[in-house]
Amino acid sequence: MKEQPTKPTSTEVKKVGRRWVAVSPPRSANADFINDAHLMARTGSTGDYHYGTLSITYDMLEQMANVPQIAGIMQTRTNQATDWARAQENPIDIGWRLRMEKRQALPLRKDRVAIEKAAEVISRAGAEWLPGGFEQFLRVIVPDTLTYDQVNFEILREKDGTPYAFIPVDPKTIRRAIPTQEIYGGEPAPRYGRWDFNEGFVQVMASGEIVNYYEPGNMAWGIRRPRSNIKFSGYGHPELEQLATIITGLVNAQTFNQVNFTTGIHAHTALVLKSAWDQNRFNEFRREIQTSMAGGRNFKRIPVIQLSNQLQEELEAITLGKSNAEMEFAEWINWLLKVACSLYAIDPSEMGYIFGAEGMRSQLINASPTDRILQSKERGLRPLLRAIQTWIDYYVIKPTWPQLKFEFAGFDASNERERHDMDMSAITTYRTPNEIRAERGLEPLPTPIADLPLNAFFSQAAQKILENEVPPPQFDIDTVGAFVDGRRLPPLTKPA
Repeated sequence: MKEQPTKPTSTEVKKVGRRWVAVSPPRSANADFINDAHLMARTGSTGDYHYGTLSITYDMLEQMANVPQIAGIMQTRTNQATDWARAQENPIDIGWRLRMEKRQALPLRKDRVAIEKAAEVISRAGAEWLPGGFEQFLRVIVPDTLTYDQVNFEILREKDGTPYAFIPVDPKTIRRAIPTQEIYGGEPAPRYGRWDFNEGFVQVMASGEIVNYYEPGNMAWGIRRPRSNIKFSGYGHPELEQLATIITGLVNAQTFNQVNFTTGIHAHTALVLKSAWDQNRFNEFRREIQTSMAGGRNFKRIPVIQLSNQLQEELEAITLGKSNAEMEFAEWINWLLKVACSLYAIDPSEMGYIFGAEGMRSQLINASPTDRILQSKERGLRPLLRAIQTWIDYYVIKPTWPQLKFEFAGFDASNERERHDMDMSAITTYRTPNEIRAERGLEPLPTPIADLPLNAFFSQAAQKILENEVPPPQFDIDTVGAFVDGRRLPPLTKPA
């Protein structure tokens, strides 16, 4: 008789902020309620199948990712993501930053020291094991998540538990570990219940050998598209699985056209010969014609057909081939590309594919390519970076510095001209010159007027305040001289 899961009868005491609360563990089944044999298959596998898909191997996903159109999507997103690889220099620039978890909290001295240490860890990233810093780290994990929807990186820690570096690991080799006695230090492992924190992950080679065990605190498990389906055991859902038929269509269309222009797959013309020749003489003529009139690389050889005059034989269909326009080859390729881009939430114009009139814009119907690119980044790039920042914040920052938060910023940053125009509009309504100067890293102006918006109402009020409180400056014409027609005259106390 199948063993039934036990229902929790006690509560767990957890610390939430500054409070200790008693929480009852969930009773709903998840991937860990599947029988041990099912989980063991996912742990002790040879690494061939991606368990978030329906029997698609990691190698198949990698091959689909190498299709030029799909590779172009991933390369574009990778290059865009690396723009955030540098620390943010000011609140307007794009980049990553560390701030207090509570926005209203002021950082103390120990918090500033923690920010400096955490920033050093982020900038170091893979250290000597992956030279290039945080940018190289992003260039590795972005294709991983777009291919497998699984990102793994190992966190290397110092003796006191402080992170030193975090190194990307091949997702094809990392699996969720089942609760075993070996992982639990020899004690019996619970069979039912929530996924325990001590279970961790294992690294499995292609031979099926488990070579490493990891605790969840030392191995990041980043899933960008999670699902609640029990049979997928908490693995990701790669877009390539949903694009399998689309990618097959792209490959078949490209192969068809390539073979058509290289070796030929059909003839365009048939040569009809009406004669009373015998079969031997006709075969000699056919061989000579096909040898002399074959195309490059001997493709699209012309068929030669002999008709009998006595039997009044005829051949009606002489034109045997079709042009690419008649096949609507370009429209088919464009349609497949648009479907692939829609699932990756990217506009084809980001990769240089402009459909329709380039540069044209209709206020009521279509947007320009520039507007489409900005909208595409909002739909696809921002969620991608938000997922990456969540993984880094959860696995690298929070365990050691819970008062800090890692995030990517500057998504709404515009070019310098737009920033200048926005500042000029804001400085006359609700912002002051000193606020603008502070954002740009400049010293404040030593005048009370710079602390007021530059519009007529505030200027008049400031002028009256200055006239009432500050006496006008007194100048001695004998010492400073005078101006006549724009030219300074010498002081009266000095000879001309």
